[in-house]
Amino acid sequence: MKAKFGAIITAGAGGLGGHYVSGGYAGKSLRTKPFTVKTKSNSQSVSKSRFTFFAQGWKGLLQTERDAWNAAVSDYSRTDVFGDLRNPSGFNLFQRLNNILVLCGQSPLLSPPVPGSVPSVILSNVAYSISSPSMSVTFAPTLPVNTSVIVSATRPLSPGISNVNKFFRIITILPAGTQSGESVLNAYIQIFGSLGQPGQKIVVKFQPVNLLTGQVGYLSVIQASLVAPPSVALKLIFDDILNVAAFVGDPFSVSAWNALFNLPVFGNPFFSVSVSGTSPCEVGLCGGSNISLYGTFLNNQSLLSVDDGPGSIVLISDDSFANCSSLISVSFIAVLSIEYLSNFGAFENCVFLSSINFPICTSLFTGTFANCPFLFVYSFPSLLYIISSPSGGILLANASILYFPSLLSIGPTVLNDSVFTFIAGYTILLTIPTSLMSINAGNPEGDLQVLIANNNVTIVQV
Repeated sequence: MKAKFGAIITAGAGGLGGHYVSGGYAGKSLRTKPFTVKTKSNSQSVSKSRFTFFAQGWKGLLQTERDAWNAAVSDYSRTDVFGDLRNPSGFNLFQRLNNILVLCGQSPLLSPPVPGSVPSVILSNVAYSISSPSMSVTFAPTLPVNTSVIVSATRPLSPGISNVNKFFRIITILPAGTQSGESVLNAYIQIFGSLGQPGQKIVVKFQPVNLLTGQVGYLSVIQASLVAPPSVALKLIFDDILNVAAFVGDPFSVSAWNALFNLPVFGNPFFSVSVSGTSPCEVGLCGGSNISLYGTFLNNQSLLSVDDGPGSIVLISDDSFANCSSLISVSFIAVLSIEYLSNFGAFENCVFLSSINFPICTSLFTGTFANCPFLFVYSFPSLLYIISSPSGGILLANASILYFPSLLSIGPTVLNDSVFTFIAGYTILLTIPTSLMSINAGNPEGDLQVLIANNNVTIVQV
């Protein structure tokens, strides 16, 4: 506890014996400090370990070295809360400078350094977005030699919170030579998990460090508000919220969904989730991009539809939706390839699937839609290659419209590769490029010949 004495005590700060000085509109008052039990965070444990390390290091110094630190304290005096100049103790100075140096990856000092200058580094902007995950810092100048910056940030906060000091946590250290525009997204996500929700704010502060002395410079603080992501989200509709919870864990947790999609291993993570309704239940996921699916929804019996409006998913592989017996419709505007390498086809045994949309898909493995008896229309306007998979035929059930206007090849050869072997007895409207009708030594491609022979096929050449 600190007190400033006049004729009677005129000011105070801090605490003593279970009491503390509190300020308010009515002036200063002495209050009893409540007792709370708090668990230690990881960073607190590290800080305590570092304190213990330097306390032991101080004891291990030679007496001449401790004397040197004690003699140097006047070079590092600070102004206290009352405006009075105060010197640290030699031990405190040893702790203060070495703590900063070790935090910045430097070796601790055994002798006190001659005070130096700390270059001014001004943080001017924090640019970040939820919809297209990014977070970067704009500052000047480029960090000089022997200068680092400690970057601290708050978790996403309500805009009504004005005193944010207790929310700051160190997220990263920028080394000498770092230029303006540096991304701190991964560092922030590692500490706080997500960028938060629209309407929240994040406060970031910079503190430059002289790497030769451990001195810190002036703080530079920027506050930014989270902008709303686009209304378009990856929409998943399930039959009941209880089944969603059984499948993913906590449906309201974006971390749970990122774990399901195995992000960031297979793409950029989602940064927000919305859940509406209970039966059916709609889940909206924003922020993900360049995502590949590998068995993500295998055997899910409650998924009804998928609408990837923002184009978060770019590849669908083995059994991603296999055995989804309630799935009715899917739309993937950014998927370039649907693969089938070893297990089930991506949509195999989706027995109620009746509507698909793949506007830019260029390659499709046979077997992808095996046993989908209600899927009559196969429209792939950008499809270039139909590739043979381990299971052989494409198994189009009740096919009535095959729209492949850009198709270049069917199977590995121009002969019959058994791609359409299992399609027989159907009336089919087939749209293909003219070139496929003469690609086989002047004759139609071999798989097309089989399709035409076994079905009533009307061909539209483009």
